Amino acid sequence: YLEQGLETDPAADEARRQLAGLYRQGEDWSLLAPLLAGGVRHAPSDAAKVEYLRSAAQVERRRLGRLEAALPLLAQAVELDRSDRSLRLLLADGLRVAGRLDESRELLTALLEEFGRRRTKERAAVHHHLAKIALALGDLDEALSQAEEASKIERTDPAILMLLAQVARQKGQLDRAEQAYRTLLLLVSRQAPLPAEEADAVGESTILFELYGIARDKEQADRAQDLLDSALEVATRDPAEAALLEEALR
Repeated sequence: YLEQGLETDPAADEARRQLAGLYRQGEDWSLLAPLLAGGVRHAPSDAAKVEYLRSAAQVERRRLGRLEAALPLLAQAVELDRSDRSLRLLLADGLRVAGRLDESRELLTALLEEFGRRRTKERAAVHHHLAKIALALGDLDEALSQAEEASKIERTDPAILMLLAQVARQKGQLDRAEQAYRTLLLLVSRQAPLPAEEADAVGESTILFELYGIARDKEQADRAQDLLDSALEVATRDPAEAALLEEALR
C-alpha cells in the first residue's frame, strides 16, 4: 500500500518515512538506500534533505558496503549544511578509506582550524583521522603526534589508544606502546565486548596478542608465552574475540 502510494505521489514524505521504517525492520537495505536517496528531491526543507542524504549514505556504506555510492551523498549533504561538523567528519573518513587522502586531509585540517583551542570530542576525532592518514602515507612522526593529541583529549577511547600503541610500536617506542596497550586492556576488560564486524573494534584478545609481540621484541620469552596463552584463552570464550584475534594473526 505504501509503495503504491509513493508511486502515485513521490512527495508523500510521511509515507516514505513509514516505508523506510518497514524496510529497516526487515533489513531490506537494498530497497532502503534508494528509497532514502529518492526522498531528497521531494523533501520539504534543507534539513530534511540532509537527514535523507545522511541516512542513505550510512546504509550504502555500513549495510551494503558501497563506499563509492555513499561519498556523493555525503558530499551533497555537506554542501547543504557546511555547519554540520559530524557530516564533514563522515565525508573525510570515507575519503580516507577510499584512498583520497589529500581531499580527506584538506577537510580535516579545515575542521581543526575551526576548533581553535577548544578540546572537544570532535577535535579528538579529527586528530585521530589525521593520524590514520599520516600512517597511510608512512609519516610515523606525524601519525604519532596526531595520535597523542587525540589521546590527550579522549584518554579512554579504545580506537585512539589502539592506534597510539600501534604507531609507537612501529616507531620502536616499546615502553610507550606497552603503556598504551595496558591502559587499553584495563578499559576493554571493564566494558561489554564490541561486535567483531564493528569498525575499529578492539578486543581483549587482540590487545594481549599485541603485548605478546612487544614482550617478544624485548626478548622476554616466558612473559611472551604467558600473554599468548591468555590471548588464546580469551578467544576460545567468545566468537567475536576469536574473529578479532584471527584478524590480528593474519
